[in-house]
Amino acid sequence: MTSIFWEDLRSGSCLPDIVVPMTASRLVIAAGSNRDFNGIHVNREMAEAAGAPDVFANNHLLQGFWERAVRSAVGSSAVILALRSFRMVRLNVVGSTLVVSSRVGRLWPDPDGGFVELRVECSMNGQVTVGPGRVLAALPRRGGHGGTGLYRLASRKPDEFETAVDYE
Repeated sequence: MTSIFWEDLRSGSCLPDIVVPMTASRLVIAAGSNRDFNGIHVNREMAEAAGAPDVFANNHLLQGFWERAVRSAVGSSAVILALRSFRMVRLNVVGSTLVVSSRVGRLWPDPDGGFVELRVECSMNGQVTVGPGRVLAALPRRGGHGGTGLYRLASRKPDEFETAVDYE
C-alpha cells in the first residue's frame, strides 16, 4: 500500500467505493473468525424466526469493511483514532451487494502531522444500511517527523472531532 500524506487529501473528495458481495461463505467465515456464534448470521431459519429476511452481516464484518475503505483512502502509515456513529439501520443480507462509500470531511494540520475526518457509510440497493458515520485518522505530513511525530499526534485527538455534530 502506498504512503499517503495529509497534504494529498482534499476536503469533500469522494473516495473509491468498496463493493462486496454478501455471500453465505463470507458471512459464515466472518462469524466464525470473530466468534459470533449467534445463528442469525449463519442459519436462515434462525434469522427468519428472529424477523430477518435472511442471514445477515454482523458488526465486526461491517466495521472491517469500514476500515478497508479508510485504509484505501489514508494508507497504511496512518493511525485510525476513532469511529463514531456506526449504527446499523438496515440489515446487510446474504445475496446482496454491500457498497462502502466514503469521502474526506474536515482536515486539521498539526506540527507532528495532520488529522482527517472521513464520512463513511454502507448501502445496499441504494439504501443506507450502516451509518453514516465518521472516522478520525492521523496522517504524516510531507517532510514531517515520520513515525515518532505521528504517534505523538495519535495520542491527542482534536477537540473539534469530539464535539462535532454527527452527519445528518
